[in-house]
Amino acid sequence: MMFLNHSCSPNVGVRGEITFVAMRDIKAGEELTIDYAMIDDDNYRMKCSCGARNCRKVVTGKDWKRKDLQRRCGKYFSTFLLGKIKNHNL
Repeated sequence: MMFLNHSCSPNVGVRGEITFVAMRDIKAGEELTIDYAMIDDDNYRMKCSCGARNCRKVVTGKDWKRKDLQRRCGKYFSTFLLGKIKNHNL
């Protein structure tokens, strides 16, 4: 986790609570990135300049609530957040 930077178009996701997995093929030497929305439920805002085509420009600790991210990152959220998403969408 210490070596995963944020990207709005990540190549790493979460399986369970602490296992990080590739979301797609990752090229040798490619930076490992994760969308903080898949692991955070905290009160913060940070400017994003990841350069992804779909960059949100501002990332918050509550972005896991966004339907677009839930659709795109679905099974790659931490188990903790998958439970919150399920309850949030009832």
